Amino acid sequence: MTRGLNEEFIHDLMAGSLKPLYEEIREDDTLDLQIRDNYLNIYYRGGSILKLTKVGNTAIYLTDFDANYLYEEEQPLIRHKCIEDEKSLYGWISLLPGLKRCMDKFFHRHPKNEREFAQNFVRENNRTKIIVPGPDYFICDVEYSFTVPGAKGQFDAVAVKWDSTAVARKNPRGLRLALIELKFGDGALAGKAGIEKHITDAEKFLANYDQSGFRAEMKTVFNQKRKLGYILNRKDIESFSDEKPEYIFILANHDPASTAIKQVLSKIEEPSAFDLRFARASFFGSGLYSQNVITLKDLKAML
Repeated sequence: MTRGLNEEFIHDLMAGSLKPLYEEIREDDTLDLQIRDNYLNIYYRGGSILKLTKVGNTAIYLTDFDANYLYEEEQPLIRHKCIEDEKSLYGWISLLPGLKRCMDKFFHRHPKNEREFAQNFVRENNRTKIIVPGPDYFICDVEYSFTVPGAKGQFDAVAVKWDSTAVARKNPRGLRLALIELKFGDGALAGKAGIEKHITDAEKFLANYDQSGFRAEMKTVFNQKRKLGYILNRKDIESFSDEKPEYIFILANHDPASTAIKQVLSKIEEPSAFDLRFARASFFGSGLYSQNVITLKDLKAML
C-alpha cells in the first residue's frame, strides 16, 4: 500500500464536488484528515468518522462509517453509501454532528485514551497556529502498518524532523525521518506490545523495507497535507537524507512513583538501525521539541 491521493481527488476536495465537505472538515479542529492509498480517513477522537474512497475514474466517492460505533436504534442514521450528487454530499455534511454524538457515547463506554491523545498530539504539532514558528517535528502520517520477514507491526506516527529555527525552515532538503511510538500509561510499557517488542520490529522493518520508497511516500503525504492545510509550514519537503531515523517513544501519563519503566529499560540496549529517543513534555504540552527528545542513557540517568 502506498500513501497518496491522485490529482483529481485533490482537485475535487479543494475546488470541485467535494469542496463543501472538505471545508466543513478543515474548519473543525476536532476532526483530523489522514491520507491513505487514494482514500481518506477522517478521524474524530482517534476513531474514523468517515472513510472516503474514490471510485476509479468516476466522480463517485464511496463513504463508510464504522458501524461498531452505532447502537441498534442509531443504524438508520446512515442513508448514503456514497457521494454522487449534492443531495448525498450535503447529507453527509449534516450527518457529522450526529455521528460525533454516537462516537462520544461509544467512547464513554469504551475509552480509547491512547488514540485520542494521538490525535491531539498530531494537531498540536501540525496545525496549532498559536505556536509560532512551531515545534521541531511535523507528523507526516499516523498508523503506518508494515509487514516484513519476521515482523508485522505499526508505527503510531511517522514524522519529519525540521528544526523550527528561521535558517532551518528555509531548507527543505536533506531532512531527517523520525518514527514515533506512543504509550499511554505504565501498563503499556511491557509485554507483547511493549517497548522492547517495538524496538525489535522497527529494526526488522529498517533492515527489510524499501527505505527510499518509504521516504518518497512520506514526502508525498507531507506535501499533499500541506497543500490541503493540514500542515502549517511554508515549504514542501524536497528530500529526506539517508541518515538513519530517530525512533521516539512518547510515554504519556507515566507515574513517577512506578518502577515499571526502570524494569523495561534495564533490558534494552542501544540499537544500531536507528537512534533511540524518548520525548519529554515542554511544560505540560504536546509539542515535540528537539531539546526535549533525549537518549536512552539520559533517560536512565533521570530515573
